Amino acid sequence: ITSDEPFGYMWECPDYFEVTDDARRDTDPIAKVLSVSPQGLSGEEWDRLLLLNREKDVLGIYVSGQHPIAHWKHLVASFKSFSALVKEREALDAQLVPIRAQMGDCPPARPDPGTFPQADLDPGYLAAEQDYRAKAAEQRKVRNSLSTPVRFCAFVSAVVPRTDKQGRKWARFQLEDADAKYEVPVFARDYAALVGDTPESKDIREPPEANRTYLFEGRLEPSFRMEAQISLRDFLPVEDAAAKYAAKVAVVLSGAKRTSREFLERVKGLLAAHRGSVPVALQLRLPDGARATLQLPEAFHVLPDAAFLADAEALVGADNLWFLAKD
Repeated sequence: ITSDEPFGYMWECPDYFEVTDDARRDTDPIAKVLSVSPQGLSGEEWDRLLLLNREKDVLGIYVSGQHPIAHWKHLVASFKSFSALVKEREALDAQLVPIRAQMGDCPPARPDPGTFPQADLDPGYLAAEQDYRAKAAEQRKVRNSLSTPVRFCAFVSAVVPRTDKQGRKWARFQLEDADAKYEVPVFARDYAALVGDTPESKDIREPPEANRTYLFEGRLEPSFRMEAQISLRDFLPVEDAAAKYAAKVAVVLSGAKRTSREFLERVKGLLAAHRGSVPVALQLRLPDGARATLQLPEAFHVLPDAAFLADAEALVGADNLWFLAKD
């Protein structure tokens, strides 16, 4: 057996089998399969995120490196930690336990008009309805008082699209970071608002996709069942977060090489190529142990978009690039 083009210098673990169709009378194979492990092939190195995702799919864990969200730690650190948010949700849910115990399960059933023609005037029904409305009003006050806005970064490890009985789209999003994992259901009305599928919106966008890190905005709040939930109201890819929320960019330069005049000129060129309105601070860590922070003038302010991130990471490395987020 040979290949039309060179395909490695050796084929290990060869296996050959034929596939037949039991429903057919003849025994001719419908497919012939050869599997080998070719040695000596050249190829490009896998993208780090692709490699981590393949490891997780096959082994269930990340073997060759950190959690994928760690690649964006210079951005993620500017916002609420997702693992901290999950713990806050658990604490809020514990706070809601006694409130749930006092809840009415559902509105009182209306009396059968056949046995009580003026159903709305049944004293028992009126009393139960009044009590239920009072509890519902009190629960709304509790929900509003315990609802807080949140802004956080999370890696979307899975998306499960769904459709309800009315044909409306909704989805379950598996969110995680290196220390926590939590599934967030986004039901039809909130899902439509999240992707812009509303009469007020001009553009419908694709929902968050699996194997990407996003910045989410939403609320930590009690649900109508008085269970703590994380609701999602908006999102954007994490690489676009700095352009929208950065109040300052910090660039750390350490050692003789990176604090040299030549390297500083390269940093100057980087900033000049991405001019904008966000202030920049240079943190210099000199070989003798001295440190200095320079607040650069307005001429060196930048637009920290995805293009700036890529160029800055290539020049100084992601570990030397940090952002201070707006409140």
